[in-house]
Amino acid sequence: MPSKYANIPPSEYLPKIKHILLRRKAELIEEVEKRLHEAGAADAAGIDSIDAAMNGIEDEYTLNQISKSLELLDEIEDALKRIEKGEYGYCSGCGEAIELGRLKEVPSTRMCVKCRGKFEKESGKFPRVKE
Repeated sequence: MPSKYANIPPSEYLPKIKHILLRRKAELIEEVEKRLHEAGAADAAGIDSIDAAMNGIEDEYTLNQISKSLELLDEIEDALKRIEKGEYGYCSGCGEAIELGRLKEVPSTRMCVKCRGKFEKESGKFPRVKE
């Protein structure tokens, strides 16, 4: 059964997806900076020198939260690059278009639901953050 989004051209949804990604990126940067500041490491670095700032943080929970946010930032940056290259929205597993509903829910995704499930089953790896 074809997706209800199958006939929607990328020109209609890509600007919205890009906006979602950029907004989430800004939120994550703000979140990381706040956590660094709260941990007393913000003066040591900032968002451009995360590694130096993280060296001064001893709280494992804070380090874990910052790491997860940085992973998400990397995924968002990757998705934004794929949009610019015209490669966004295609599954890295099967090459098929990823359903728009999934892209809206997890805009940084690289896999369709079927391939993601197969990957998790075969590798035993499960989503790190949201995907």
